[in-house]
Amino acid sequence: MKKSFKKLTAFVVAIVMVLAIAALAACAGKTQLATPVIKLDGNKVSWQAVEHADSYDVTVGNKAAVNVKTTEYTVTETTPGDYAITVVAKSSDEKYTDSKPSNSITYRVSAPPADTLTVQAKAEYVVVDYDNGWTVDFSHYDFSNLIEAKFGETAITYDQLTVTAAGTTCGEKALTVTVEYGDDESEQVQFDVYYGIADINQFKAIANKLDGWYIVTQEIEGEEITPFGTFTGHLNGNYKKISITGIGGESGWDYGLFNSNEGLIENVHLEAGQVYASGRVAALAGNNKGTIQNCYIKFGFVGGGNLTAGITWGADESEASTGTIIGCVFVGEVYAETESDVYISHAGIVGVSGTGGTKDCLYIVTPCPNTQARGHEAHGTEPADTVAVGTPGANDSNNAAIDYDKLVFSSDGSQYWSSDSEATKYENNLTEQVTALVKEYLQQLTAA
Repeated sequence: MKKSFKKLTAFVVAIVMVLAIAALAACAGKTQLATPVIKLDGNKVSWQAVEHADSYDVTVGNKAAVNVKTTEYTVTETTPGDYAITVVAKSSDEKYTDSKPSNSITYRVSAPPADTLTVQAKAEYVVVDYDNGWTVDFSHYDFSNLIEAKFGETAITYDQLTVTAAGTTCGEKALTVTVEYGDDESEQVQFDVYYGIADINQFKAIANKLDGWYIVTQEIEGEEITPFGTFTGHLNGNYKKISITGIGGESGWDYGLFNSNEGLIENVHLEAGQVYASGRVAALAGNNKGTIQNCYIKFGFVGGGNLTAGITWGADESEASTGTIIGCVFVGEVYAETESDVYISHAGIVGVSGTGGTKDCLYIVTPCPNTQARGHEAHGTEPADTVAVGTPGANDSNNAAIDYDKLVFSSDGSQYWSSDSEATKYENNLTEQVTALVKEYLQQLTAA
């Protein structure tokens, strides 16, 4: 019995060995396919064809391999996550075995951003009136025309929002509006706040709050105005025409619409008959330590006993003036009765420039036989790009660079020059609105 078992075991072992030798012999006659090298462009995987391969198994993540006959594959996964991709070359020819797996590349599906609330302000500022005092109540203010909101890509109507406002006065970013949608979503937008000026009485009320922020919303007409004092706020004339008969009242050393400016005055279109005083006199401000920009000022006469200028006299040399004047035009006659020992006592734009400088200004002398065209400051550093446009034939050491009836603008308004000579051209850095007012005035002169 034992001998029979041993014989059977030896026989089985012999058969196994024969089969193994046969398998090895069969494998020894096959060739493994080359390993593909894959690359990813967007959601498309591609590779060079492998010689003798007629299909490829593409494995994406943990999913079963997909067999394709081409050398590219489009990944269609949409669930957020990272997916490892490999490719194995295959052949139906029994002489070839599958390739090793290709290099592994990762395809990432990012999670879409969660919908969030976004709030957009439709304007930079809010205009309020001050008929009921200087404190502004925004608790019941209607912001429906000033803000728009979206949740993701979906527009949200105003009645779906909870809107609260914090702000009780005027000024830069003086109003913060909190917009809420649902339980957790909220955004804030900020607005500058201006007091709206729509008539002469509201304009005169600036004198009662000289640090306020103001914007002129309507054209204004009125009688003589007494100088307002020292301005430290922000006045935006909005290019609305303000017409007054003149500036009068008790005379002082610094004299003009404002005795002094230490704030920002811009976009003002002011026309008046005259201003006259014995000290430093100018149309906008006797003294300037702030910024005056993009203004069109037309006066019949600016005069005084000593120091006069079209926009502002400026400041004494002993004062720490930091005033800036940019892109302003003065139209009118500037005259002083006496000549100071220190100053040439009248100037078209500014008497003494501050450290901020004077640039890109234009002085148009009204056609008056006795007027001298002084387009620059009385003394000190020459203002940059400030040009005098004068009465034909005026005779003065600081005479006009261009006669008013020969001023030519380029078709696009970017330059101006004298029709007598195109050799000297000036860059026109005045705003479009101020340029239009200059052209309108010159047309009136040449048509007269």
